[in-house]
Amino acid sequence: MLIAIMSDTYAKVTEVSEQSAMTEKINILSDFHLVLKKFDLKMNFQYIFKIKKRVHISDEDSLESKLGKIYEQVSQGQEKLVADNSARRNEVVHGFARISDEMQSLKVSIDEKMKANMAEI
Repeated sequence: MLIAIMSDTYAKVTEVSEQSAMTEKINILSDFHLVLKKFDLKMNFQYIFKIKKRVHISDEDSLESKLGKIYEQVSQGQEKLVADNSARRNEVVHGFARISDEMQSLKVSIDEKMKANMAEI
């Protein structure tokens, strides 16, 4: 008997919830219509489309799967950062080596010009 009463109560609540949802949707549409009239937008709507997101429950939607994907993305990002930093480090090292070589050649050039100037004096 208790199960029958509970089942009947659930059916009534479900029915009322569907009616309440429909009433709210109608109220929202009525408000929207009033806004269009107030702003004098002169739009004639003949259709109303309801868009609902599809929900698929699968193994791909499980928490473990999502965490695995996040871990994979973080790992790939970390590997890319390490590779980028290594490449930048190599660029900096080669840049310093090139600057050192240029400074050495400038020093040699300055020494040669000083010797030439000293020879002229």
